[in-house]
Amino acid sequence: MKRPLLPILIRCVVIGVFLCLISGCAQRPALLTFTRGQEAQRCFNQCQDWWRTSFQKTDKKIDVVIKVRLRAYGDKDEQIAEFDRDWRSKHPDWNTADKWAGLSISTRLPEIWMDLRETKDGLLVVPVHVLGHEFMHVVEHKATGAINPDTFTGDIY
Repeated sequence: MKRPLLPILIRCVVIGVFLCLISGCAQRPALLTFTRGQEAQRCFNQCQDWWRTSFQKTDKKIDVVIKVRLRAYGDKDEQIAEFDRDWRSKHPDWNTADKWAGLSISTRLPEIWMDLRETKDGLLVVPVHVLGHEFMHVVEHKATGAINPDTFTGDIY
């Protein structure tokens, strides 16, 4: 006995849409929305999965002590003023602080500049993706063989 095609098609579409919604490849309705914390954890896990599957294993190591000055600002105007005073005044060709998400400056004491936010409980938080990216620039200058994180979008696999 032949089954009608329309109910099967509808069932396949519903299952496909549901899978797409829970996998993150489409916007979720309010019913399936993660909390902001769950969403951050999911993004972190996706990034870790990308990293783990994108690069080959190695027997090499990095073992270097690094001291870094972190300059994170909740007030963008203050960040711009201090960046202009401390660095742009010496390097006028550098972009202004309102043009980047983060910046590392490789000096004797490396500096990492970025934005700063606050949780509802008053705890300070920096954008971890920016911190990791900018810290890799510092590692690149301190450890032989470390990659420039700006080349992650290139063919490095």
